[in-house]
Amino acid sequence: MSQNEKRQKSESTQYQTKNKKTKNRVRRKQITKGRKTYEYWEGRVTVGYDEKGKQIVRSVSGKTEKEAQAEVNKILFEVQQGSYIQTNNITVGAWMTKWCNECLNHTAEGTAHEYRQKAKTYIIPALGSIKLQKLTPMQIQGFVNKLSKPKELGGNGLSPKYVKDIHGVLHKALETAISMKLLSSNPSDNCSLPKLAAIPRKKYDIEDLKAFIMEINNHIHERYYLLLLMTGMREAEPLGLTWDCIDYKNRIIHVKQQLQRNRDTGEYKLVVPKAEEIRDLPMGDELFALLKEQQTHEKKKRAVCGDCWQGKNLVFSNSTGGYLSYRTVFDCYKRIVKKIGLPEMRVHDLRHAYTMLALSNGDDVKTVQTLLGHKTPEFTMKVYANSPNSIKKESASRMDNTIRTLREVDEENNTQK
Repeated sequence: MSQNEKRQKSESTQYQTKNKKTKNRVRRKQITKGRKTYEYWEGRVTVGYDEKGKQIVRSVSGKTEKEAQAEVNKILFEVQQGSYIQTNNITVGAWMTKWCNECLNHTAEGTAHEYRQKAKTYIIPALGSIKLQKLTPMQIQGFVNKLSKPKELGGNGLSPKYVKDIHGVLHKALETAISMKLLSSNPSDNCSLPKLAAIPRKKYDIEDLKAFIMEINNHIHERYYLLLLMTGMREAEPLGLTWDCIDYKNRIIHVKQQLQRNRDTGEYKLVVPKAEEIRDLPMGDELFALLKEQQTHEKKKRAVCGDCWQGKNLVFSNSTGGYLSYRTVFDCYKRIVKKIGLPEMRVHDLRHAYTMLALSNGDDVKTVQTLLGHKTPEFTMKVYANSPNSIKKESASRMDNTIRTLREVDEENNTQK
């Protein structure tokens, strides 16, 4: 506790005791307007000290001495408890701008970019002119309702998921304001949000994967897609993989970085994986051979490129050895899945396919969770382990065979009796 805070707490306690006896901080005042004179009671309270040690005094008023005294005692109690919030004229817009510029430095660049875009596009235009300390739950509820309302009815027509994300940005910014003693509570806490409807999404089944693997045969990015399918890595992780991460001797891939693009500057850099989930993945024979092929491919590119080679030691690089854009492999992927007759699918769905294959092959959930880099097996089961119909049919068939065998044994026993 600083010296100023100690002095403030001491004076608040002493003054509150003195105030109960003499009430000398509340005084009667008069004001004349025209020919009329009005009387009221004013209380003055020391709520803190500025950087120079000068007292910061707050004035309150009431129609009666008792009302003014109650306000004084309330503020004194808040000061003593450390919960008093000084009044300020900061607007929501000014705070959101300050929060975006100064409070997101330790947030992932992609996430920070999304936060700034939502604040700039939606929050500041709608709520920016309101004083931060005057912002009410009803104003926020009205804001959320308009985001959800169809465009033809004067709203923004945004999806429930996007509305929830925007509200989340506002909530985080207001939580920071509380921690910095600009607000006493968060007015967005109890806002009613639109319900998120479960969107059915197509997942790979065995026949789909056969068609996909056949279509990518000899494709320029074939080994990239196969690595995703064989390891369950996130799409940005192979793009950030360097040859020093490949341990051929112990047959291990060290996943310790991924490629990230700054959306504001367009620059690429290598960062730790999502949620800092650094992990080691074992290599089977097929994966070992795939990476050897990729290494040979990169050496050939380097020989052709000569002095133009950028030499970033990447496992998957562009034509000059530089960073391979995620957009490049994504656009190729979209054309591939369209050609084999699948609906629009994400590169990330190959991670789902890996999980499905691993579980159907008999891998336990804990092992799969570790290889994927999830924090808990429950998350793996909830998000990734929704088996497609073909796997469910195989499971049903296996159960049929088990019951059939049990019945045959039972019938055989009955016959012997």
